This record gives sequence, structure tokens and C-alpha cells, in this order.
Amino acid sequence: MSDQALRRADELLTELVEIVETARAVPMSSSCVIGREHVLDILDDLRDVMPPEMAEARRVVAQRDDLLRSATETEALARSQSEQLVRDSREAAERAADQIVADARTQAEQLLTIAQQQAYELVESGRAEHGRLVSATSVHHAAAEQAEQLRAETTAEAKAVRRQAQVEASDIRSDAERASRTMRLESDGYADRTLVDLIEVLRKAAVTAEQGRRALAARRDTPPPVGSEPASVADPAAPTVAPTVAPSTADAPAESDAPVTQPAADATASADDLPGRAEPATEK
Repeated sequence: MSDQALRRADELLTELVEIVETARAVPMSSSCVIGREHVLDILDDLRDVMPPEMAEARRVVAQRDDLLRSATETEALARSQSEQLVRDSREAAERAADQIVADARTQAEQLLTIAQQQAYELVESGRAEHGRLVSATSVHHAAAEQAEQLRAETTAEAKAVRRQAQVEASDIRSDAERASRTMRLESDGYADRTLVDLIEVLRKAAVTAEQGRRALAARRDTPPPVGSEPASVADPAAPTVAPTVAPSTADAPAESDAPVTQPAADATASADDLPGRAEPATEK
């Protein structure tokens, strides 16, 4: 802000203070009556002399809010996608395991059916042989013993086949469960890496926004050098510095019994209390 703008702002503030101090007091209250149109005109003039860096600061703050909102939405989307990926992987692993177990059960049942059919055929063959040898006692006893032996062997073979099928089904189910656990662990690892990358992106974005705020704060809070030229004739390439202007307490009138209104307190507020002022945060 140039010296002329500073003087104009000080004159407007002084005029506002005089209007409030000389205003007609309202009986039985601390309020007073002032001319609205006149005060509004003074406030409009005061707004016109404010530095353009105030609008730039508001724009940067708005961009920061948009960036934070976009980062929050990106984080929510990444979390949702990772959770969906984990659910899909788990469901696929469970379906694969169920299919493997069902196939093993079907195969075992088929083997058991074949063994039972073979046993039945052997028993029927033994019975037929027994019927043909019924004419001779020795042949009859031999056929009966052979049929019983064949039946025992067939039953033992069927039991062995069934046990083997059960063992194979158990091994297949164990392999499917291990594969399911492996897929689930890989999905969890992928989701964790995705979230770590997102955290790094958000950290860099926060650092960039903080550096921008610090640069604006430095430009706004650094006073112009003594003896420097006004902003209107300075080097166009030089950055514009907006010093902070606060009302002087040395020239303020002493406290008296004259009523003072709340708008006066707002009018004499320092420039640091205006919207868009923010203290720079300490970078971690």
C-alpha cells in the first residue's frame, strides 16, 4: 500500500471515530445516533484503498479449501476402492475353494460308486458261481469261501478307495484355503501401499499450500524500506509489499462518560483482524 493510500485510510478511520464521538447519544443507553449513508460511504472509500493482496489472499485460501476438499474425496475413493478390492478377492478365493471342495466331493462320490458297483458285480458273480457249483458239496463250499473272500477284498478295497478320496479332498481343501489366505494378504498389502501413496500426495500438497501461505504472509507483513519510492513509480518487476496498518493508541482519546457504540469498535479494528488474515503454520 502506498503512502498516499495509508494517509487516506488513516483519514477515513479518524473521520469515523469523530462521527461516533460527536454523535447524539440515546438516553438511558450506551448507543448513539449516526448517519448511516455517511458512514457507509466512508466504509466504501476505506475498502477502495485496501491493498489488492487482500483479494489475492482470499483467493489462495479458497484454493486451499478446494485442494483439501479434493484430497478428502480422493482419500475416500481410494479407501472405497481398496475395500472393494479386498472384498472381491476374498469372495473370489472363497468361490474357488468351494468349487475345488465340490469337485473333490463329486470325484470321491464317483469313485465310491464305481467301487460299490464293482463289489456288487463281484458278489453277483460269486453267487452265480455258487449256483453253478451247488451240485457238489466241496465245490459249493469252495465257491462260498471264494465269494466271501472276494466280498471281503472288495469291501476292503472300497474302504481304501474311500479313505484315499477323503484324504485327497482334504488336501485340495487345504491348498484352496492357503491360496485364499495368500490372495487376501496380497490384497491387503496392495490396499496399504495405495493408502501410503495417498498420504504422501496429501503431505506434499499440504507443504505446497503452507509455503504459499508463508509467502503471502511475508509479502503482507514486510514494511517498505525507508526512503523507497511509492508503489506507483517503483520497478514493475519488484513484488508489491503490503504492510500491516494498526490504529495508533497514542492519539486515541481518553476514556470518558460519552457513550460509545459497538460499530465504533468494529470501525477502529486493526488491519490484522480483517477477513483473510491467517497466522502462518509451523512446518513439521
